Amino acid sequence: IPRSALDEGAQRRWHAFVWREAGPEAYRALVGNVLAPPLWDVRFARFEGDLAERAEEWRVTLAGDGKVRQIAHQLPEGRAGAALDREDAKKLADDALRGELGAEPLALALRAADESQRPKRRDWLFAYADPSVPVGKGGEVRLLAAVAGDEVTNVGRGIFVPEAWRRAEQESEGRLQVARLASVGFIVVAALSALMVAVLAWSRGGNDRRAFLRVTALVFAMVVLAAANNWPAVAFQLKTAEPLANQLATSVLAPVAGGIAIALLFGLLAGVGVHYAKLQVPVRLAGRLPAWALGVAAALATTGIAAALA
Repeated sequence: IPRSALDEGAQRRWHAFVWREAGPEAYRALVGNVLAPPLWDVRFARFEGDLAERAEEWRVTLAGDGKVRQIAHQLPEGRAGAALDREDAKKLADDALRGELGAEPLALALRAADESQRPKRRDWLFAYADPSVPVGKGGEVRLLAAVAGDEVTNVGRGIFVPEAWRRAEQESEGRLQVARLASVGFIVVAALSALMVAVLAWSRGGNDRRAFLRVTALVFAMVVLAAANNWPAVAFQLKTAEPLANQLATSVLAPVAGGIAIALLFGLLAGVGVHYAKLQVPVRLAGRLPAWALGVAAALATTGIAAALA
């Protein structure tokens, strides 16, 4: 798997396996070495020029102290290159492991040497196991080196996770998914019911316009700020094979349209809720706590329950 060290799903699986099977002490010893710490992931790509050549990309990951952890070079399928045999390609991979990871291939066990024939070159992927590092029952530290033609395009570390452990995790995740779907169904039904009641009340004049406008503006601003905060992740996923202007327009307009709909929904519920709350006799709960403090407490409780369920 040439790019597996840059795959977030694989990283989560590796972290979970080592933590559960090897224990917290072994896990902490491997974070920053075999297991990736928090990283900056930088992508270099082209969105203009020949469509086939745009498939070429560079990915660089850096640790928090600025140290480069991995450099990956993705080549177009049709890029011409050498057609090395196994021994010549393995020599390049071994030299890269020594130079970039400080590993001695002679002390490792070769687990795979996969050949991929491209239209104008031959690619190789070599996987070594390091039995000296314990990561849990059935698991292994894997060192990977990818060779495209006569260029080493990727060198990285990873964890081999046993198939039985993966299947057990998938079964457990499947059971949790049923519970999540049931919870989502309950929330959707409750939300639709609240929306119907709110629309009926609004049509009968049961609304507070000031609360509606304030909450709508606040929610819309929050959605826009969240989208702006998430922009680096969105930009990172832009596709080089599609027109950049179209992708940018979609990435900007979709959050705005969604934000308007969500803001109006929350504003509607708030306007109706405030209107009918004013008709009730004021009640002071939890001693002398003001209403805003109770609102904050309710929000924190909801957030805590959601985090626990997740």
